[in-house]
Amino acid sequence: MMSLLPSQSIKYELSKTYNLSYNLFWELKSNGDYIGAPASVRPNDTQVANGFILSITNIGYPYIHIDILEHQTDNISVIYQDKYQVKAIRSYRTADLGFTIAITVISMLNSFAIGCLAEVAVLRAQLKKSYVPIGVAAGTQYLAIPALTFGLVNVGNISPEIAVGMLLCSCVPGGGLGHLIVLVTGNANTELSVAINFMQIFVPLGAVPLWIYSLGHMLENGIGVVAIPTHYMVMCLAILIIPYLLGVTTRHFKSSVSEAILNWLIKPLLLLFMILFITLGVYINIYAMSVLDKTTLAMAGLMPSLGFCIGGGFTLIVRQGKASAKSVAIEAAIMNCLAVIAAAKLTMGQPDSDMACAGAIAILFFTPVPFIGMLIFHKVKKKIMYYFENRRFEKEHHETILKSFGAITQNALQMSGMTPEQINARKKLERINNLDKTLISDEECLEEGGSQTVVQIRAGGGTSGVETVAVSRSNNTDYL
Repeated sequence: MMSLLPSQSIKYELSKTYNLSYNLFWELKSNGDYIGAPASVRPNDTQVANGFILSITNIGYPYIHIDILEHQTDNISVIYQDKYQVKAIRSYRTADLGFTIAITVISMLNSFAIGCLAEVAVLRAQLKKSYVPIGVAAGTQYLAIPALTFGLVNVGNISPEIAVGMLLCSCVPGGGLGHLIVLVTGNANTELSVAINFMQIFVPLGAVPLWIYSLGHMLENGIGVVAIPTHYMVMCLAILIIPYLLGVTTRHFKSSVSEAILNWLIKPLLLLFMILFITLGVYINIYAMSVLDKTTLAMAGLMPSLGFCIGGGFTLIVRQGKASAKSVAIEAAIMNCLAVIAAAKLTMGQPDSDMACAGAIAILFFTPVPFIGMLIFHKVKKKIMYYFENRRFEKEHHETILKSFGAITQNALQMSGMTPEQINARKKLERINNLDKTLISDEECLEEGGSQTVVQIRAGGGTSGVETVAVSRSNNTDYL
């Protein structure tokens, strides 16, 4: 029999090496039982102390497989086989605490900035008249995307801890980035975006427990269901309501003050914290690259794109206009990954929090994909439209020139008193005049003298009445 240290109660830190000892008890029946055993084993021994080295490279819940073999002369047989699951975690550093504080502050500043952009009168009007696109946005963000996310994590056989982070992100859309993109595009419905952001502050407080209680029990790892402290998670998200309401109040009573705060305080701080997130955040969360495989990245990359397509597509189906469809599509593609990362780090234990944050980081990494696709689409569309517009302009310009030339010709004919048949006859005479030869033929020469040839041009089956005298072997022509 074999005994190992209680593995599930011991945490092994990443990038460290551990010496694990075990005691092997067996009963010797013959001399063949100890063939191939450690050198310390003697025929009368019944206990052997030995050990092995365990090196941790990835966080999570890895297994230690142990096989004890008996070497016989002709074959090798397994006399003991077992596996133990251990808990591999990262060592907590001061930089981790700084990163957690930074993303928490960023989430709260984003919430305050969204509130400063919301006017109470506009918000009230949008909630009354734009209930159809708002309903489409709510259905996309809180029904379709979480259900599709759960389907994706099952199809991709994603780790349960990472799946928790992806499911939480699908239930917590928003974060302010969507409204910023709506403002930058210029041809989207900004007032509708403000109303959707108002919904994104309050609805996740009910969507998160709904989906976690409905689907969370299906996310099991090797030691049971992933522990998700839903009530603490909701409390962390509820804190974002305070800065939002503070921003709305400031905008309502002191509009100039809210604009000054946005321009002189919020924007510089957000820029500073985003730089901190890109630099320190990448350094701290570099572990995510080792736990995210290609399948997980592919499934996470589909989520923003699915939200964009479903939200915009359904809005167009219900005929709410392109501007509203673009606003709903943009808002449905954005998920508040920073708030989820902050809540997971503050409420979940190790290594579950790091694994859940890895799923949120994967979604955050692929968030720009639908917007880059939208930009490329508009660039290509603009090039194609310019090409066809240029062709149409050239065609119209050519037709205008032809019409102008025809009008000028008609005016010249009217002023000269000549008929179109006479004009055609004159053109034929000019071509004959340019010939460097004596004109002698039955068709062209009617009279021939010593030095002159009288040429009569036939037009329309009869004579045109226009005659000329062509000097033989000369290019000079006198018109009669």
